[in-house]
Amino acid sequence: MRALIEAASRFDPLRPLSEQDVADLDVPIREWAENVGLTGNAKELMMSWFCGCANASEDTGSALDILRWCSSMDNSLWGMVQASVLGFTFVNGTASLARAIQADGGAELRLSSPVREVEADDDGVTVTYDGGVARAGRVLMTTPVGIWQDIEFSPALPADKLAISRENHAGQGQKVWALARNVPEDISGFGWGTSFDYVGAMETTERGVVLVCFAPEHDRVDASDLADVQRAVREFAPDAEVVDARSHDWVHDEFSKGTWATFAAGQFAKYELCVGRPEGRVHFGGSHTARRWRAFIDGAIESGKRSAAEILAAEK
Repeated sequence: MRALIEAASRFDPLRPLSEQDVADLDVPIREWAENVGLTGNAKELMMSWFCGCANASEDTGSALDILRWCSSMDNSLWGMVQASVLGFTFVNGTASLARAIQADGGAELRLSSPVREVEADDDGVTVTYDGGVARAGRVLMTTPVGIWQDIEFSPALPADKLAISRENHAGQGQKVWALARNVPEDISGFGWGTSFDYVGAMETTERGVVLVCFAPEHDRVDASDLADVQRAVREFAPDAEVVDARSHDWVHDEFSKGTWATFAAGQFAKYELCVGRPEGRVHFGGSHTARRWRAFIDGAIESGKRSAAEILAAEK
């Protein structure tokens, strides 16, 4: 706990981390745990927690990206627990927020219309998508970084943006929802050397307890096989009977190529600033471009404010 708070106290989460003296923190999660002298259960608990937050493995995810969570909560360990485990939820689901934003802004929403080309000229931007073409003075891209390489940009994207798109971010893990009987209604378990690194109760229903389960690799557990999900849950609750499970393969989703955006070790120095940098009339937003709450809905909102101000200023 002292090591975590000491590290998080070294930087300002509102300033670019790549411009602060924290290169020694931008290392794989396992390396950071070893560098600060953690051993035994303390080391395993810390790696499990960090990997769960990052949805990335201990050898790829940057410790700095997760230490930023603690720093963003004013170096409060309890605050970091709130951000990573508790947080706030939407009574009618996250889609209710998206619908409210759309209704408030009055924008036209075109679904099932994958963008294939983004062509900018001196007067505006032409976007070609499956089924049509759209024209605007400027464009705001909020697609995940791994998708940029699949879109034809003209002018072409600069080398740094193409590089991170091809490397992708480290959030390549797995999230599985399981409905289980014979498990504690308040279970919240961290594991190391287990199939899931976290299993936690979210709600109790007549059919059983709804569990949310995470793994740092996308193929740790076969979510389509209830027996395999049950095997993994039983590492935390030995008597568990899994009666249903749901998941989505975000890593192989062609429009996502990963879960939430966690930088890999070393990527802050190379890509932190470039992911949100505008390229002429093409602007870039999304939670992966946020300063304080990268990978959170809060970060997406932060990036929306920044991008809107940026576009309005450019149009003056």
